[in-house]
Amino acid sequence: MNVVRTALFGVSLLAAGCWGNEVTSFPEGLEPLGENDLPGPGTAADPYPEEYQLVGTSGGRFDRILGRGYIHAPIAQVWAAYRNPAVGADRRTSPEWTSEPVEDHPYDDSYVVYHVAHEIVTVEWWVTWRHGLVSGTQESPELVSIRWQKTNGSTLISVIEGSLLLRPVTPTITEVELVYHASAAGAGTDTYVRYMNDVFNDAVAVVHDRPLPTFD
Repeated sequence: MNVVRTALFGVSLLAAGCWGNEVTSFPEGLEPLGENDLPGPGTAADPYPEEYQLVGTSGGRFDRILGRGYIHAPIAQVWAAYRNPAVGADRRTSPEWTSEPVEDHPYDDSYVVYHVAHEIVTVEWWVTWRHGLVSGTQESPELVSIRWQKTNGSTLISVIEGSLLLRPVTPTITEVELVYHASAAGAGTDTYVRYMNDVFNDAVAVVHDRPLPTFD
């Protein structure tokens, strides 16, 4: 099993002038995959509904999925939900998944999820997840970054990599911002959007103490 390991640099906020914009320096290995200008699903009447907006585009080396939405729970609870390996596992494609922790200092959490899917051929792949606090405290996070990527497995899957940012918009509502890249034989944007929606729905279920959704 090949697990990429990197060193963590210090977290700092670089002010761009008095009362100006701020640039956040992310720990190495936890940087977002790219810009996300997708608007949230809210309206003037309901600016932060517990919904997820997802858009997929195809072309090039991989398909790209952007997402933005809100979970009605404090950020610490939302982060705890996303640290549950069952939430990020592709349970629809791979009912036979397992996970194990990884000694990947100094991230706040790191683990590998092993997937196996039996279609015409058996496909196996490993995805390494990393979590880190960017600003705030463990008890009261202000910004959390989550990264994951395929680190071993079948060449039928050439790219799996994603980033999630969690930030509070109110004390009881958390914004979830997604950038996801994927490329696999026989799959496309519809498949990847469905998987990312599954991950969001799993997190919502966990924070509200509901059973995880099941798939036929």
